[in-house]
Amino acid sequence: MTQGSPESGRDLGLEDAHSLLSAGDPGPTPFLVEGFIVLNAIAALVGAYKVGKTWIVLAIALAVASGEAFLGRFKVARGPVMLILEESGRRALHRRLAMMVRGQGIAHHKLSQLFFAANQGVKLTDPEWRAQILSEAQRIQPMLIVFDPLARVKGGSVDENSQLEMGPVLDFLRELREVSGAAILFVQHTGHEAGGRMRGTSDLEAYWESKVTITRDSDALQIRADHREAESTEPVGYRLDFDDHGMRFDLDEAQDDHDALILDYLAEHPQSTNTEVREGVPRRASATTSRLLALERAGTVGRRQSERPDKAGRARRVDVFFLTENADLEPVPDPGHAGTTNGSGPSSVPLSAFYRGGHGTADNVGTAA
Repeated sequence: MTQGSPESGRDLGLEDAHSLLSAGDPGPTPFLVEGFIVLNAIAALVGAYKVGKTWIVLAIALAVASGEAFLGRFKVARGPVMLILEESGRRALHRRLAMMVRGQGIAHHKLSQLFFAANQGVKLTDPEWRAQILSEAQRIQPMLIVFDPLARVKGGSVDENSQLEMGPVLDFLRELREVSGAAILFVQHTGHEAGGRMRGTSDLEAYWESKVTITRDSDALQIRADHREAESTEPVGYRLDFDDHGMRFDLDEAQDDHDALILDYLAEHPQSTNTEVREGVPRRASATTSRLLALERAGTVGRRQSERPDKAGRARRVDVFFLTENADLEPVPDPGHAGTTNGSGPSSVPLSAFYRGGHGTADNVGTAA
């Protein structure tokens, strides 16, 4: 590395490429949210007016803070989250979060690291607000800091179409990233023209390292992501599903891909329970159960009962699943668990038998809890 000018006090930090390559392969690009937000990135979440951007923002924040998969499918790096909202008050946030944790079965205690400020009038052009945000970030050490929306936190006197006026706001986001080590996610509307470009100065498009885009076609929604240093993520279709239990994201599952993941898991882990398959396949748990039963009905997967020890060491009978090319084939012996006994072959059990009182899963399929 070359040394900078002693008169200026600055150091350009020039390095030679030989030293860079001699340091070894840094490995694949690490993600905070698998496929969607690169670790430590400045990220943008964009979409048209009323497309549901805040629902996705909250889903990302819930996933990172709780460690639960984003949209029930995409793995996250768990850690504290700072959520700065300027379009949702405390009551509105309470209603949305309550619906989401009920619908997705997330325990409240898992959200102790989700910190929020709702409608506090944050302005990123105000030195006092900047100082407080930096101070809180150093105290909390978040993995993710969210500003929703950028149009509100930039400051009312700042013209978002002006490169000169938006420059200091964007520079602060970069400073915040460097000081905190967190990924920074800002939310912005798309412009009127086609192509999904953000409203405002072209600097916004030049600034992001991960860009999450939401689009709507009738009642169907799609989310996709682009990155500077990683492959783009294929669009994922979803709907917002509201019922008496809350709100959940209903993804358009790639059925063949989902089935392949289940079959691959059973090939590597024969004689697995429903719970083990659900936990081992990176898809929504309820959808995995549905596809597992469909594969059983098709004769690709078989089922029988086996004995497993419970936490107290007592033997209990549970249903286990295995691969078979024909539903009439006899189940193979269970090599992975001592004390198992051969039971009946595949049986037809309704999907509801996998649930206890509508919550959680049961390995004793068809047996009362």
